[in-house]
Amino acid sequence: MHVPFATAFLAGSLLAGAALAQPRPAPDRAGQPERTGQPERDPAARTVDLRPRFTKGQEVRYVMVLESKKSDAGDDDSSSRQEIGLLLRCTATDPEKGATLELVYESLKASLHTGLVDTEFDSSKPPNPDDIYDAALRSMVGLKVPVTIAPDGNVTSAGGGTQNALTAQFTGADIIRSVMGPIFSPKKGQPTVRVGETWKTESEMHGLMGRMRLEMTHSLASYAGGKAVIETSGKALLDPSEGAGAPLVRITDSTIQGRTVWNADAGLLDEHSSRQRFVIDALVNEQKISTTQDMTVNVTRRK
Repeated sequence: MHVPFATAFLAGSLLAGAALAQPRPAPDRAGQPERTGQPERDPAARTVDLRPRFTKGQEVRYVMVLESKKSDAGDDDSSSRQEIGLLLRCTATDPEKGATLELVYESLKASLHTGLVDTEFDSSKPPNPDDIYDAALRSMVGLKVPVTIAPDGNVTSAGGGTQNALTAQFTGADIIRSVMGPIFSPKKGQPTVRVGETWKTESEMHGLMGRMRLEMTHSLASYAGGKAVIETSGKALLDPSEGAGAPLVRITDSTIQGRTVWNADAGLLDEHSSRQRFVIDALVNEQKISTTQDMTVNVTRRK
């Protein structure tokens, strides 16, 4: 059975963010002021350590909210919203290999409004046998996904096991790296940086619409009180030739803006938000259809 919620979630996931594996930095004294024999004149100028830190048995909870609105020249406007309760449970740590985590989907609220479907789902409410989507979406609650991250926060493996068409869209390695990537670290490869420093990343994802490349620029805008603020901007490019049966589509314009607050003292994400707008042209029955897709992603750590 085709579930519109899954399609809406996947569309947002493909465009939500990117994780790029970069060369591992050489051992350093990241996160410590330089030892010059002089008092540190400007705490904001010190090297900031953006690596994640987990301990075995640690549990960290987040709320992720994904919202999407699509509009075109006709009457085919639609909107969707997913609010997902996430649990990260650390099952093992290794100073050389990183951490092994269990990602658990603890709760799900979702809504979809289109010209054909107008429905909502809340996993905290009793099952509704009259809702054809209820059972499929309820099966997501409690789903556990093994995730392994390197010491710099780069996702080295994710998912595994037998998945049905719906759960695969929530547990695939590309989805974990792109959507969940900011939770594990805001800077992969060489995760030490100074205020004002910028870095670029590129990544590719393969999805229903084709092969997508994200080009992003990041900057450590400020650091105070153990909190690092990273600003992000970028764009998306799409090669539809590798799509899975979808109409020929192209992204003709795109903007991505994001902000991350990383708690360097705790080695954990405090909050992450991104806003994206895409103008997409699709060729359907030799007719060009242009749509505008607006999406927001917000992740907040529960304390």
